[in-house]
Amino acid sequence: MPELNQLTAEWSAARILYPTYSALAREFVIDLTPCIDLETGVEQPPKESVEQARQWLQDMDERIQIHQLRQFLQTTTLVTPQLLQTLLLHHLHKEEKSPSDRDKTSSWSSFSRWRRRLVWKTTRSRSTT
Repeated sequence: MPELNQLTAEWSAARILYPTYSALAREFVIDLTPCIDLETGVEQPPKESVEQARQWLQDMDERIQIHQLRQFLQTTTLVTPQLLQTLLLHHLHKEEKSPSDRDKTSSWSSFSRWRRRLVWKTTRSRSTT
């Protein structure tokens, strides 16, 4: 049962990350074959689909440069607190972390703090007008 719970959690995270990673790939012309089960929104995939999704995300992680990620996160409307948390956990839980993973997690943490301040300032300015 623990393996099933792990696979379910991994699939759930992949379904959160996939739309953003796909949009990032389109914007920066990163050529990678789509992950069919993620593309079609399969709810309960077989183990093989979870493994394919894991590989697809790993391939994208290797191709996404930190400057592309920063630019994308600052300009896309896809950013949500859930996405940022999932991105951060995705990289923190990797068995083998690259220097790029460290830079990306640092970038997401900084972006998350910046976004919270922006939301707070926007909310505050609306309440004072």
